[in-house]
Amino acid sequence: YDIKVTADDIIITSGGSEAVLFAFLSCLNPGDEIIVPEPAYANYMAFAISAGAKIKTIATTIDEGFSLPKVEKFEELINERTRAIMICNPNNPTGQLTNRELLLEILNKCVEVNAKLLIDECFMDFVDEAKAFSMRALLEQYPNLIILKAFTKTFAIPGVRLGYCLCADQELHQRLHQCGQDWSVSILAQEAGKAALLEKEYLEKSFELIQRERKYLIRHLKCLGAKIYGSEANYIFFKMKQ
Repeated sequence: YDIKVTADDIIITSGGSEAVLFAFLSCLNPGDEIIVPEPAYANYMAFAISAGAKIKTIATTIDEGFSLPKVEKFEELINERTRAIMICNPNNPTGQLTNRELLLEILNKCVEVNAKLLIDECFMDFVDEAKAFSMRALLEQYPNLIILKAFTKTFAIPGVRLGYCLCADQELHQRLHQCGQDWSVSILAQEAGKAALLEKEYLEKSFELIQRERKYLIRHLKCLGAKIYGSEANYIFFKMKQ
């Protein structure tokens, strides 16, 4: 990616889930609303409850392959209490990607209504480079954008707990920092993160392996009669015929 991210744009967290929690707490107050497409990561609901906010859901449908609906569907739910829109890209659990044109439309709509756009990109590293689109390059241009990431999936270190938030708005950045306790990221996690960032060969080999094995599994699932949806990450979302 063509990205300019500085240390001032990063908040280190104890895992990707804490990054999402911090984002919710920094953007939402009791009575506020956040729009989330479904199906979605179950903890989004718990994090909204922690912030005293309400989730308004947009259902994606099986007939449309669980693709994100057009921006007009989001506009229908926006009101004076809307403070954020949450999108997981690629989505968990469907693995469905949202294209850059739609993401930009939603981001610009958030600017219009003074809302934040939170994008969970924890699985973006598994997406084929020709299809992948991280919003990180737009951080400086859009202060209302928060991107959430984790080392957990990419480096297979779930128990170590290491994630991060990216945001260029320094006022919002400060609120993100204030949402957590001091020293929540252990020395073990810090050292693991520094070591992981040097493992470029591991990343390349893992990416190639996942690409190859995903194609293999999808091909054989289809032979068994499965209908595949999305599945652009390191998991496959499918439905077997009755």
